[in-house]
Amino acid sequence: PDYQREPAVLDRRVRMALYQALDRVDISEGANGDSPDLASNSLLARSDPLYEASRDVLARYPFDPSRSKALLEDAGWSATADGSLDFNRDGRAFRTAIYTTGGNERDVAASASYWRRLGIDVEEHIWSASETRDAAARAQYPGFEGTGGGILNLLFQKAATPQNNWAGNRTGYESA
Repeated sequence: PDYQREPAVLDRRVRMALYQALDRVDISEGANGDSPDLASNSLLARSDPLYEASRDVLARYPFDPSRSKALLEDAGWSATADGSLDFNRDGRAFRTAIYTTGGNERDVAASASYWRRLGIDVEEHIWSASETRDAAARAQYPGFEGTGGGILNLLFQKAATPQNNWAGNRTGYESA
């Protein structure tokens, strides 16, 4: 399938649904062993100076698959007979991708698994070493990036473009 950027993720309801579809405590426990709190409700690592300000920011989106489905339906997405999620207005399937670097494969697989339960078609892509070094390629990926780093910093950066030598926010999201 053609995994292009899905414009639905610009809809706040869809982003909330995606957050609430993830059992972040379970994912974090798998990634962090005996310390599931390390990543379950925080966007930043404890070592980040902004950790205290953001440490529980995701707690307002608890794991709730029923709520996720309701939010997606409210945003115009419906489950089809085969279980896939299609947009009511044009019938397109909800397709996205999660890209990451080597070593994060389990985290990506876990997140993709939860989103697939909603009927989302999710590609999992592990960056090769050469792709990791290619800023232009990394700015073109069509979904979510799971390589870590300061996500709050990304929200305040301009999108990566050829004009800025592919520096900045590779997700393309800009917060006014």
